[in-house]
Amino acid sequence: MLSQFNPEEAELLEKVLTRAATDAAYRERLLHDPEGAITDEIGFTPPTDYNVQFIEKPAGVDHLVVLPDFVEAEAELDEAELEAVAGGQAEGDVCWTTCNGSSCEQTADVTSKEISQV
Repeated sequence: MLSQFNPEEAELLEKVLTRAATDAAYRERLLHDPEGAITDEIGFTPPTDYNVQFIEKPAGVDHLVVLPDFVEAEAELDEAELEAVAGGQAEGDVCWTTCNGSSCEQTADVTSKEISQV
């Protein structure tokens, strides 16, 4: 679960979760005031534009999954989404990424000149 974080972030989150497992009042605070609870426990205040929410796994549920944001299949990107993916690459450059399950890695980064030499 913590593998998506760098080691320092994972250690801090583990500290928060460990306390939440044994301190009912802290657990309630995480549910209702997560930013304040995080700040009190690890001394780090999340940025104001960063939203975090803790939820409790209901009894009897073996695995709780948070669904991704819904996207209309035929929807066009709005301006913010276009800006997020904009950047491009030099004309003729090609980048291949190979994904296997939940991990992806760049497998090739070549220019059109290199391709034409093959």
